[in-house]
Amino acid sequence: ISGVKGTVRRKMHQVFMARWEYFHSPLMTAAYMLDPQYIRREFTAEEEGELREIMKKLARAHPTFTHENMIEQYGLARTEMFCETGEFVEDGAAWRAATTLNPVTWAQIYLYKWKDLQWVAKRLGGLSASASPCEHSWSIEGWIHSARRNRMQQSRVEHMVRFHSNLVLEKAAKEWEDNAFLWEDEMAISDPAE
Repeated sequence: ISGVKGTVRRKMHQVFMARWEYFHSPLMTAAYMLDPQYIRREFTAEEEGELREIMKKLARAHPTFTHENMIEQYGLARTEMFCETGEFVEDGAAWRAATTLNPVTWAQIYLYKWKDLQWVAKRLGGLSASASPCEHSWSIEGWIHSARRNRMQQSRVEHMVRFHSNLVLEKAAKEWEDNAFLWEDEMAISDPAE
C-alpha cells in the first residue's frame, strides 16, 4: 500500500495474517466444507485431509459414530448432491433452503439419511464460515466505546458488548413467544386437577 509507513504496514499485515490463520484452521475448513452454501464446491486434497482430521477428533466425542462412517457418508451425500438425486433434485429446494436456513437446521432437514454426517454438520454448523459475526461485534464495540466514553477499560467495554448482545437476544426471544399460534395454546396439556 503506497503512502503507508512501514511500521503501519507491518501492523496491518500482522492483523491480516492473524485473521487468515484463524479462518484457515482445520476446524474452520471443516465448518466451511459442511456449510450448505459451499458444500457443492470442489475442495483440495489438503482441505479434505483437514476435514478427515476433524472427523476423527469428533468421532471420539460420540459413543457410536466412527470417523470412517462419517467420511463414507460425506462421500455418499456429496455424490447425491452432485448427481442431484434424492432430496436434492426436487426443484432445487435444498439449494434454495441453503441460502435461507442456518446450517444446523439445513443439516437436520437434508442430511437425515446420513446420521453420522448430520451429527458432525450440526456441531460444526454453529461455527461461522466468515468474519461477519466478528465484524458485527467490533462494530458494536466501536459504538459503545465512542469518543464520549473513551476512558472505559477494555474489560468494561467487552461486558457492555455482551450485555447489548444479550438484550438483543432477549428481545428476539420475547418476540418469538409473542407470536405463538392460538392452536398451540389449545393443544397445551393442562395439569390434572387435584
